[in-house]
Order: sequence, then structure tokens, then C-alpha cells
Amino acid sequence: MPMLHFYRVADLHTSASLTSRASEIGFEVLASEVCFNIEATAELSVADQTKLQYLLQETFEPHNFSVKPLISAQGDGDSILEVAPRQQFTSAWSTNAVSICSAMGLVQITRIE
Repeated sequence: MPMLHFYRVADLHTSASLTSRASEIGFEVLASEVCFNIEATAELSVADQTKLQYLLQETFEPHNFSVKPLISAQGDGDSILEVAPRQQFTSAWSTNAVSICSAMGLVQITRIE
């Protein structure tokens, strides 16, 4: 099964609560992005990829969306922390997103987290 990844800039790093919690354990949050991990039963056509990108990107900020990560470690000692639901657990958000994909004709999409 193909696994696709799309990235969107997020403003999670501006959250005072998140910044405070990260500081408590010795981290400084410099940037954040959302990574969409997409499971499909088959490769997507170019037209289907365009539909999926339209669904996932921000309407008024398409430049903040990419098929490649938008942030990266900049130097020695920098780390990237990825937070996601458990692989064995399908979130309610994923179920709704897959339903929307199906309604758009993207029937090969089986999961989005």
C-alpha cells in the first residue's frame, strides 16, 4: 500500500502552554508543521493528488503546503519531535477525512492521520 506524506505550516509553536511544557523538559520549540500521513490502496493520479492537496492545504495560504517537510534541524543538537496517534488506532478525524475523500472520488484513500 502506498504511503503519501504532505506537510502544512502550523502555529503550534506559538502556544504558551506548549512552549512552557517543552521548556520544563529542556526543549525550545522553534517551529511547527502538520504532517499528513496518507494510506492509499493504489497510486494516485496527478488529478487525484491535486484534489487531495486542495483538501489539505489552507485556502488562503497554499504556499504553506508542500510534499516535502517545511522545517528541518538546523545544527548540531537540534532535534525534530514528531507527535502522532498510535499506528493501531484510527482517529475520528481520519474517519471523517476518508469520508470526505470518498465523496470527492478519492476512493483509494483508506486513512489520513
